[in-house]
Amino acid sequence: MCCEQGIISLPPPKPTPPFLCRLFDGNGGVRNSKFKEQIRIYNSLFQFTSLGGIVDNSINQRPGPYVFKLSGQNYHRMGSLLPFAGQTSKFAQLYMIESDAELDCRMSCFRFNDGIQGLDNDIVCGLRNMLDEYNEIVKVFRSAREVHMQFRELPVRIKLIANRNKKDHNYSAPSVPEIAALIVGDIGNNDQGRDIIVEHKQEGLKRISDLHPLFMPLQYPLLFPYGEDCFHLNISYEESPSIGKRIILPASFIPGPRYMFEKYQDAMAIYRFFGYPKLFITFTCNPRWSEITYTLSSILGQRPEDRPDIVSRVFRIKVRHLMDDLIKNHHFGPVKAVVYTVEFQKRGLPHVHILLWLEKESGIMTVSKIDNIVSAELPDKRSDPIGYDAVSSFMIHGTCGLANSQAPCMENGKCKKFYPKAFRNSTTIDEDGFPQYRRRDLPASTSQNGIKLDNRFVVPHNVDLVVRYQAHINVEICNLTRAMKYLFKYISKGPDRARAMFEASSTSSAKTDEIQNYLDCRYLSAYESCWRLFEFPLHHRESSVQRLLIHLPEEHNIYFSDKQFIPNIISIPGIETTMFTEWMATNKLDERGRSLLYTDFPTKFTWYKKEKKWKYRMNGRSIGRIIYIHPSAGELYYLCLLLNEIKGVRIYEDLRTINNVVYTTYREACFALGILGDDSEWSNALIQAAHRATGTQLRQLFVTIILYCDIGDKKALFDKHWQLISEDIHYRLRQTFRMPNYTISDEYLRNYLLVALEELLNKHSSSLEDNDLPRPQSLNMNNLTDRLLQEELNYNIPQLQEDHLSMFAKLNAE
Repeated sequence: MCCEQGIISLPPPKPTPPFLCRLFDGNGGVRNSKFKEQIRIYNSLFQFTSLGGIVDNSINQRPGPYVFKLSGQNYHRMGSLLPFAGQTSKFAQLYMIESDAELDCRMSCFRFNDGIQGLDNDIVCGLRNMLDEYNEIVKVFRSAREVHMQFRELPVRIKLIANRNKKDHNYSAPSVPEIAALIVGDIGNNDQGRDIIVEHKQEGLKRISDLHPLFMPLQYPLLFPYGEDCFHLNISYEESPSIGKRIILPASFIPGPRYMFEKYQDAMAIYRFFGYPKLFITFTCNPRWSEITYTLSSILGQRPEDRPDIVSRVFRIKVRHLMDDLIKNHHFGPVKAVVYTVEFQKRGLPHVHILLWLEKESGIMTVSKIDNIVSAELPDKRSDPIGYDAVSSFMIHGTCGLANSQAPCMENGKCKKFYPKAFRNSTTIDEDGFPQYRRRDLPASTSQNGIKLDNRFVVPHNVDLVVRYQAHINVEICNLTRAMKYLFKYISKGPDRARAMFEASSTSSAKTDEIQNYLDCRYLSAYESCWRLFEFPLHHRESSVQRLLIHLPEEHNIYFSDKQFIPNIISIPGIETTMFTEWMATNKLDERGRSLLYTDFPTKFTWYKKEKKWKYRMNGRSIGRIIYIHPSAGELYYLCLLLNEIKGVRIYEDLRTINNVVYTTYREACFALGILGDDSEWSNALIQAAHRATGTQLRQLFVTIILYCDIGDKKALFDKHWQLISEDIHYRLRQTFRMPNYTISDEYLRNYLLVALEELLNKHSSSLEDNDLPRPQSLNMNNLTDRLLQEELNYNIPQLQEDHLSMFAKLNAE
């Protein structure tokens, strides 16, 4: 529960009861160690409520660590005070049994389960006596037992009160005035909705409201030995001066949204400096590595999922070794830059995404070079048995499709990864720059679950790396892909998230409505927790990226705490000095920087943050990146445009001086320099945004510019950039139709884009016609969204060309 910055006031916790405190003592010997190992079982012996929910055991039928999957919402349930004739007492009903038989009944609930024979009778007896003495809820049930023993002919009920402000104690027991009430006979009409009514005898189980103060103490009596309240709606508040302040998650928080966005921008800066990366590598942890199994063999009964600390440490070592092979040992050739991100799957195992830039000496990726680096085939079992075993163990996609319709990759009856792939005699590059790897129809095959799998199920890899690391290492060629920023978006997408849905239920006969209000929740696995605790890096990049700050004169940001006085802050020596002003000061003193743009300055100079000085770089390499400035920032945005054109700036006035004429504003200077006018201002805004924004975001930006900016020729702006703002549509259609080789003509693509823009404009009470933009051809658009028609019209042109050449060569002279 959040304290809301101190406005929630909670009472101090009570001291732990002496008996329980002695059991928690680490110096208590084997008896105490056994208790702590089995504390969940001991808690289950005394809990009042049971766990509710739908347990899905089918997930454990797949390979991987054990997973306890609870579908729907987790909740707690409670039965009646007494069981029906012939039924065994359970949970809260055990408190109604006479003390002599109570312990035997509690122990019998677990007697036949594996590993439970070691329960200590003395501990169970001591816990019962402790709860009888201290726990207010137990006292209520003991009182109900005494009443039942005295008046067996009358039904006895317990009412656990939810309202903590109630002053009417008509139903309160003297010892527990705030918690519960004993009811003999008629229950009355004073139920407060969330009160828990424990009936005398009743079929079925009641669901406990999670807003009830006793929701947790009923389930975990050893965590709340006094039966004290947990969360409830009447917790007292205190006044706080921070109410109404905006709280943000800064970029320094790992891995918050701002942090991930900065990493994405840094990767794009490396891309703009070095060009297209050559290789995209995904390296996944193998929990069966010898280092892990050897370490676990010395710990009886331990599995990899029980020791995420060991798995995380070993994977960190493996990642470092892999990076040494790629960078220092030049496994694929000399490397000029690398970016990698460590991520964690929903089932826990970590993996790393690596982007690799190779030196120019490596040359253009021809088909022969691709085949030397990447293989999508099983090695020959006779000539390379080690490679065959490694690839068949780690690089097979697995059974899916008709053979296994319940596979994780299956969606709407088709594999999301488009397996099995088609056989292909040679590697080709499709129109969008994606390589189609060679997958020959060879005798080599392997089997999983009795099903034969051939080259169509092999994940692209490098055999040498798979053999060396004995793990799943997917290697892809990516230097020919046009939509490169989506690859950077993928490696900077941040942690996995879980989606929770809130449901509102009604006690009336009307149909229950589902409130479609979703909450995005951070998914944190045990492996990621250990990785963060060990302070292992989630991101790495070479070369480093220097983020360059800019600001208007005397308008730079100053950071201070709310306890500091403004006059004291302003009087701090050097408070007026910034990275940007020191860049201009360095240009005054050192002519070596005057030939460089601001973005190129870090390639020759290093910024020392503590000294607030730029110094000439003696070693290493760095890339500059000006922070993103939105076009709506006014003069600051035009200042940013000028910094991309003017070198050697020494004072602010130099940026406003064009051809020896000093202009009043930076916008006027932009016009004089020719970077504004003829709608080039908005054209540049789209081009700059394209480096970091998705297609959807670009279309929203385009609509904003069209509606709210002064555009001279809207149609010309659309004609110039329509391909830029539609670059993701082709990929989306491929995913929608589940057709990896689907192609679309420019005419259809333009139509689809116009329909998407029309929908966005309609949300603003506008249209394409209102803004003098082309209108889509509805007939062609209908054909485009017809999946059956598109499947019939979709031809695998490279494969047809290959078949044509092969069959044509077989024709005789006649």
